[in-house]
Amino acid sequence: MARLFFIIALLLAVFLTGGPAWAEEPASSEPAPAAETKSPGDEGGASDLVAIFKSGTPAQVTQALAMGADVNLVDGPDGLTPLMLAAGSNPDPEVTKLLLQRGARPGDRENNYGLTPLMFAASGNKPIVVQTLIDGGADINQRDRQGGTALYHAATNNPNPGAVWLLTRAGADRELADQDGRTPLMQAAFAGNLPALDTLIRAGARLDSRDRRGRTALSVAAGRPESLEALIALIGAGAGLEDRDQDGTTPFLHAAATNTRVTALETLKKAGADPAAVDKTGADALLTAALSNSNPDIIRHLLSGGADIQARRANGLTPLLAAAGNPKAEVARLLILNGADVKARDAHGRNALILATRLNPNEEVAKTILNGGADPMEKDDQGLSALDYATRGERPELVRFFSRP
Repeated sequence: MARLFFIIALLLAVFLTGGPAWAEEPASSEPAPAAETKSPGDEGGASDLVAIFKSGTPAQVTQALAMGADVNLVDGPDGLTPLMLAAGSNPDPEVTKLLLQRGARPGDRENNYGLTPLMFAASGNKPIVVQTLIDGGADINQRDRQGGTALYHAATNNPNPGAVWLLTRAGADRELADQDGRTPLMQAAFAGNLPALDTLIRAGARLDSRDRRGRTALSVAAGRPESLEALIALIGAGAGLEDRDQDGTTPFLHAAATNTRVTALETLKKAGADPAAVDKTGADALLTAALSNSNPDIIRHLLSGGADIQARRANGLTPLLAAAGNPKAEVARLLILNGADVKARDAHGRNALILATRLNPNEEVAKTILNGGADPMEKDDQGLSALDYATRGERPELVRFFSRP
């Protein structure tokens, strides 16, 4: 029996490995990915029993139960049951039905994420198993430990919209959100899961629902290069182009910040989004992109559209000063080539070279700014220069570079 517990724990670890992370978010509320479990190996009778629940026929499962296998076996550390194994891996829905008929509990949750058999099934490409569990009494709105429901998992992981359709038809709450306020529609937008997103929209999911940071599904899609089709679908469905989150960031600004596809900006602009919008700090799309977007083509696109390369926020930050913190040195180089002022200072008297020296682990950024005409001896309001910060920060390569004749 100890071997069986060990094998089931191993299977669960494989099942839950990986999972998406909202690029600019913590990964804590991401659901477990769709199952693709590995063979447990040659572990004798225990291995055979687990394999039967995962991939055996109804006849084999019936025989195993007749020989004394516990239909609700729960291993100590992980809490994975035969019904979870079958719902997540077995291609024959009759096995799930058989286990339910023999008394398997559809409401049991494994111990790590609190996933139920229905959540395992919703993450896999097996809508019939989803319906079997619903018919067997599974709670369609039961939540995992992070607040996600089966619909949430299907929207994130399942390319087959059948699971989403069956769950919504059965009455699954389309607006039940996880602990961060993310609804199934937002998760579909994040994952770029167009079939699920389309199905949720047709089922009446709200386009204006917001997470705890005030973002809508359109803002989520706008920031994701993988979600261009979802972005287009949400715009077509009437999502608000100027909806702002708690920081005053519009979908266009989200795209400028983290979406490396110029097409996303073009799509939003063509639909009517304001490319001159600024957030609560006064940052426009160019400054936002300079700070965090890794694709210099986004900078080129914004500059060709008339963005002001010398624009300042209230704290004195310019696009070049923002680019001092961007690990992509080409962003700073492109701004300098287009006339950015390398002598500009923020509210604390810090120029781009000082900021790059203090903040950017990529030393090529500081070198690029120096080569653009910055003075390594120019001091900030604290009386310290880029050379001083390089010396204090124990960055010998920059000290040598700044000190060269």
